[in-house]
Amino acid sequence: MCPIANLSDIVRMPRLGKIHLGVKVEAPGKNPYPRATDYFVCPPEVQEVFGPKPKELPIMFPVDTVEQFAQQWYRAYTRTQGLVCVGDGEVCRRKVDMDTGALASHVTIEGRWEWTEDLPCDPQECPEYATKSCRRVMNLQFLLPDVPGLGVWQIDTTSFYSIVNINSMIKMLKGMLGRCSMIPLTLVLGPVEVSPAGLKKKTVFIMHINKNIKLADMARLAQLPPARALIPEPEAEEPPEDLYPKEVLEAAESTRKQKAKPAKAQPAPVIEGTAEDLFPEEAVAEPKPGKYGPVTTDMPDIAAEQAFTPPEPEAKPKRDPESIKNIAQLYSVCFEDFKLQPKVVLKELGYGSQTDIAETPAECYRKIAAVRE
Repeated sequence: MCPIANLSDIVRMPRLGKIHLGVKVEAPGKNPYPRATDYFVCPPEVQEVFGPKPKELPIMFPVDTVEQFAQQWYRAYTRTQGLVCVGDGEVCRRKVDMDTGALASHVTIEGRWEWTEDLPCDPQECPEYATKSCRRVMNLQFLLPDVPGLGVWQIDTTSFYSIVNINSMIKMLKGMLGRCSMIPLTLVLGPVEVSPAGLKKKTVFIMHINKNIKLADMARLAQLPPARALIPEPEAEEPPEDLYPKEVLEAAESTRKQKAKPAKAQPAPVIEGTAEDLFPEEAVAEPKPGKYGPVTTDMPDIAAEQAFTPPEPEAKPKRDPESIKNIAQLYSVCFEDFKLQPKVVLKELGYGSQTDIAETPAECYRKIAAVRE
């Protein structure tokens, strides 16, 4: 009997559970908040093997494809909609309310939302990042060979240093040995002294892979055939409670509600400053901001473009083109002034994608306004 093509050769490993890097603290009269620990917070079956507060975990990566076992994205969540935005610091995809063009929220009618692609992503000017409902997240999945069960375990981290440490070791292993899968490693949570910009030196606990490894031993292990398996997609639809406390998401949603604008779209405000990292005491230097403008929740309904014929404006809009500072604002004012969807804006400018735009937003607006007069 022949196997089914593209089906019989697929093996998916189940997810056995999650391991955390902190605990939730509840103080009288205050909202609960996450607090970092100097040990891995493990479920009971892992504690039975390594003790109640392990600082080291013997692990193996199940595959060599980093995108499968160590996904890394900026992720934004809300309490009512779950995952609403995924980005890489330059472009993102957002869950948009089809009736308002804003980010899907608690007022979005069920089924009246869609995922919109290729929008600008700049964490330094993102409203969700400023309210901590968006964070950079690495979903690290691995095997625990000493723990009973066949499957992977997952740790979520937003620590800049932890992400850099793990990425660096993976690249080193693949560069020296040709692979990183099914090689015994030790994941360590250890203290490191850091000097965040504008803050005093402090000691934080970050993850790294134990460097006390004999290359000769690893080279011999690398000669063994790796297991062939596909691990499950990381749990990403629901926000990790230790990274996105529900009180933070509720406060962010309340802030968006208070700042909700009327039907007339306005340019998105520029928000200064950065958000803390995984825990309040672990503030770290942020990566450089993206090259695109701030994300705005005033985006028009892109899905309706094919069925929408923009009407001719009754009068020339009175707007200062120089007030348009980025592409997101250009889309917003073109929709307000000319009822143009983003794809139509790009088409009238003669571009196939917003990444091809070589003119300033003000010049683009003048060009469109000249045609519409």
